[in-house]
Amino acid sequence: MLTDRVRLLRWLFPLFFFQAYLGLSVLLFFFGPWPWPVQEPESLLVFLLASQACFLVGYLAAACAPSPKGAELDPLKLRCFFDFCLVISLALAVPTSLARTGSAIPDILFGISDPGQAYLDNYYRLLGGNAYVWAEYLRILLAVPITSTFPLLVYLWGSLGRRRRLLGTGAVVFHMCVYMATGTNKGIADVVITLPLLLVLASWSGGIRLQVFRPRYLVLFVLAFALFLGFFSAGQVGRVGGVGQSGVLPAGQVTVQADRRDGEYAQLLSPALMVTYESLTRYMGQGYYAFAASMELDSPSTFGFGNSMFLNRNMDTLLGTHYFTENALPNVLEQRKGWSMMMLWHSLYTWLVSDFGLGGTLFLMGVFGFLLSLGWRRCLDRQGVVWLTMVYMMLILFYYAPANNQLFQIGETTSAFAMALLWLMLSGERLFYLRDG
Repeated sequence: MLTDRVRLLRWLFPLFFFQAYLGLSVLLFFFGPWPWPVQEPESLLVFLLASQACFLVGYLAAACAPSPKGAELDPLKLRCFFDFCLVISLALAVPTSLARTGSAIPDILFGISDPGQAYLDNYYRLLGGNAYVWAEYLRILLAVPITSTFPLLVYLWGSLGRRRRLLGTGAVVFHMCVYMATGTNKGIADVVITLPLLLVLASWSGGIRLQVFRPRYLVLFVLAFALFLGFFSAGQVGRVGGVGQSGVLPAGQVTVQADRRDGEYAQLLSPALMVTYESLTRYMGQGYYAFAASMELDSPSTFGFGNSMFLNRNMDTLLGTHYFTENALPNVLEQRKGWSMMMLWHSLYTWLVSDFGLGGTLFLMGVFGFLLSLGWRRCLDRQGVVWLTMVYMMLILFYYAPANNQLFQIGETTSAFAMALLWLMLSGERLFYLRDG
């Protein structure tokens, strides 16, 4: 029997984790290797701390939401939904590879050996048009089952047979290979950063018999993360302009150079580790710098469509205008201060402020915290299916918050979030409950 204290701590675990993570990102911004030239650091710090406070309030507020009494998931319905998700993911695997790499089988050897060149080659290929773009539209329409496949595979692992495990793992690995073939970190990073928390959730909810905090499993997590860092570092070395190797970032009207001369890390780390450390802190810090630079800018409202490149581009196409793209805050920042909208990071906050202002952005941080909290609790109690998909998306959102509005930048996850939220608001989870539950 679990004590109330243990249940409470398990529910609060994501809150503790992301408060520490976001706090670390703030510390690295102000005291890391990059001397960001922020005009009003006090204002930036106050906002970043306020955003974490709103996240805290939203997370705790979910305690007021009642759980469905006596609700119990139907194992057969749950397995059927997983099978549906798996079939969709497998059916779209090759078309997705054709759309994103130009090849039916992703060339991971080239992506691993020269990720920088692979990234450039694919970038120029897409500039010339994409004959398989229809696969991307299909993924948008089927976003919920596609997005659900990986978290469900982890969550249900203990109750799945060998065939389902192999097929599910194959679908996830193939998806990662698509990103590896293009020298892109995102697909691998999404799995590496969310898998530990999904395993914790599956273990604590009884989905797998695995004590994830045992030393041997922690060592495996560390090794997996180290492998990802190796791929990440290789990609940074090969990027155009020598940003990774030189430790120099063209930041619009100014150039920021890593503090290799006076920074103690330069003497303590090997050249490869130094590039990795600088690149990670650059990814985490440049978004905050962009947000700080944008705080002093005025821009007209984009009416809910400026916070996402997917939304503003499609709204412009629909209305035959350039209004939403031109007036999105990241684009205004580029026009006035030279900070590239497409080539540099902006943080989650810069994108959200485009539509919702500073106060609205803080409110949304509370909403996102509420969704993560409620979904985590439902999944701990084995009362959530689409809630699990929502938890997975919120994990990605908070992980990338310092750098980018990652969840809403592409159509697939924007669509998945909108459809999952609508499903949950309409209490669609009841479909997966036992009839007498």
